[in-house]
Amino acid sequence: MLLAPLCPGTARADGIGGYLEYIYGNSTYNIKDISGVASNTKNSSFLQRYNLALDKTIYPMLVFSAGGLYENTDAHATTDGISSNSSTTRLSPFADLSLKNNFLSGGVGYRRREESATSNGLSTPKLIRNEYTANLGWRPAGLPTFSLFYTKRDFYDEQHLSQDLQSQNYTWTSTFRDLKGLELNYSGSYSQDQNNLLQSETTSLTNSGRIAYSGSYWANRVIFHSGYSFALQNSTIASHGSAGTLFTPQVVQNQLFATTPDNTVVPPTTVLTGALTAVQSFPALNLVLPQNTVPPPVLKQNNVGLSFASPTTLSTLFLSVTSKGAAPSTNSLNQLAGNFTWEVYTSTDGVTWNNRLVPTVTASLNPSNPGGSESGFLLSFPTTTAQYVKVVETPAQIPISTIIPADIDAGSILLSRLQSFTLVQGKAGASLSSSNISGVLDASARVMLLEAINLSYDFSFVMSHSKSDQSSLATTYLMSNGVSFANRLNEIFTTNGRVAEDFSMDAQSNVRNSISYSAGLNATPLPTLSHTLVYGGRADISSAGTSLNNSVYFNNSASLYRGLSLNVGAGYSTTNDAQGGETHSVSFTTGLDMVPNKDVTLGVSYQDSTAEHTGGGQPSATSFIRSAAVSATYRPFAAVYLVGGYSIYMQNDRPNVTLINYGVNWSPFSGGDLQLSTNYTESLTSTGNEKVTTYGPSLRWNIRSGSSLDLSYNRQKSVSDFSGTTDVNSFSAQLRIAL
Repeated sequence: MLLAPLCPGTARADGIGGYLEYIYGNSTYNIKDISGVASNTKNSSFLQRYNLALDKTIYPMLVFSAGGLYENTDAHATTDGISSNSSTTRLSPFADLSLKNNFLSGGVGYRRREESATSNGLSTPKLIRNEYTANLGWRPAGLPTFSLFYTKRDFYDEQHLSQDLQSQNYTWTSTFRDLKGLELNYSGSYSQDQNNLLQSETTSLTNSGRIAYSGSYWANRVIFHSGYSFALQNSTIASHGSAGTLFTPQVVQNQLFATTPDNTVVPPTTVLTGALTAVQSFPALNLVLPQNTVPPPVLKQNNVGLSFASPTTLSTLFLSVTSKGAAPSTNSLNQLAGNFTWEVYTSTDGVTWNNRLVPTVTASLNPSNPGGSESGFLLSFPTTTAQYVKVVETPAQIPISTIIPADIDAGSILLSRLQSFTLVQGKAGASLSSSNISGVLDASARVMLLEAINLSYDFSFVMSHSKSDQSSLATTYLMSNGVSFANRLNEIFTTNGRVAEDFSMDAQSNVRNSISYSAGLNATPLPTLSHTLVYGGRADISSAGTSLNNSVYFNNSASLYRGLSLNVGAGYSTTNDAQGGETHSVSFTTGLDMVPNKDVTLGVSYQDSTAEHTGGGQPSATSFIRSAAVSATYRPFAAVYLVGGYSIYMQNDRPNVTLINYGVNWSPFSGGDLQLSTNYTESLTSTGNEKVTTYGPSLRWNIRSGSSLDLSYNRQKSVSDFSGTTDVNSFSAQLRIAL
């Protein structure tokens, strides 16, 4: 039966598809530390996955879909003669009926998920989740649209001993955009969550909306936009048995993001100093490093945070993650949780992070959505009050010896969002309520003053307010005025500049004024030659004092010959802080790229940043960061690819780090149905005299469309004066057959 799908053939029925997948992995992990103590670990796993899906149009615009997924993973591990066995099984059937047209849409659906696991002969209760959904949409021409969604979930173990949750959620939205320039949005939700084990019930009602108007006047010389958004939330927890906890998402103004170290700005962003950038959604932040790679000498850390309208009481954060395009199970995340490092910092101004907290971290579902599928890490820490909070995570590298759950990619675990909660502790036999209200009023305008030099004036104003049962009314203001210009002087030179003034007042009536200014000159004397000179500065005035920053940067780019390009940049900046400290920084960067022919590429780069700090009650200090790198690739034949590189990293307060790497890849049958390749790489790091060697062949056979066989063997050996010797051998095989 398994061989039959290997033979080409036509589809057996319209709208029926699926696949079979088998994955086998085996690895040995031998280590010997510098004292001579040895350890040996052997892992093996076998995954079976079966998928079937049906799509059938049973009436025009009425579609029925059904299918399911079954997978089973058996794993065996032996560490220093001690064996362990585990097995996990997952079954996920579904059925949907949907109606779709331009005026009316709707549908109903059902999904079930069963998960069971055994470890060393001991079984855990099977976890079951049933989900029922219904939706209705109405889109009449010239009238407001309306949509309604209903979800009911039952989440329990088969014996109703560890989990027994029931939840219902109604969500409705309405939008109107048919009047030019006017936009009206309204949404609401009502949820009811019941924990039968704790005998507690949580209800939540949320209403939010926005009204906005945009327009332009006098042939678009004046552009105007204004709007007001509001949100009201009321939550209640009633505990009839044991005391329960109500997790209510807190009202947040902005999500914040940055990576460190960031040497593109002076002074560079660090964990303890530096403002994070406000974003609508986080970029694809990977919490792990790829396996089988040598980590860089200095790791960039993920900094993600939240800002509030006023100082807020905090004790719990939730980081939602995805892998392989979906939310992993909490059991899978628990298996890998020990590889991560988390720190929490708070700040009063969003720049200086002086309060460090060590959180307790557990893998969890989103506590504000019981029975949902959103999973991640729950960070709990001592209750604190702050207006800004951030989480610092150093990307982890999961060892090759680790058994990786089927729903996780060991080289890609992505952070999707950060959420904070207000915790209300219910009392047995009593009920408690929590409510909050928030709003944001915003307005902006742009006026073209002189078209000849593109001189314009822009204005923006933002007022936000919030109030909850745990905090009094807090109001913040931000107003900005700016003048900008951009002008082409001739075919070679262009100029631009801007002067702006920002005024802000926080919830404690603390006032901050900022004046920023910049000017730039661009020159392109030849299509292959360009120069850019930029001057900028900023003055910040507040009750804490005045700080001033000025900088000038000069960048040059030249394509000297075909296949030969050069980039050179230099900059100088000076900073005077509110405490009387003064910092002078000089930076220099250069890079040369050479492509003498289609088979060879060469690259050389150098970066240097030096800073001198005096005053401010601190001893004078000079710091520097320097790095240089050389890289080359060579393809002597279509099937052979050679790569090599050398880099050195220097910093004033740590030893120099050098890294040498080289490798070869051979693919004799590239482009065909049978693809064979083998690779060899070697990396030498001065830190600990570490040498890492990786090599192994891989094979892929594209049997037919959607069906393939992949085989690979990999060996990695690491020798270091610090950690001793590590030798890892791994083999994997994957067969996927499309039905």
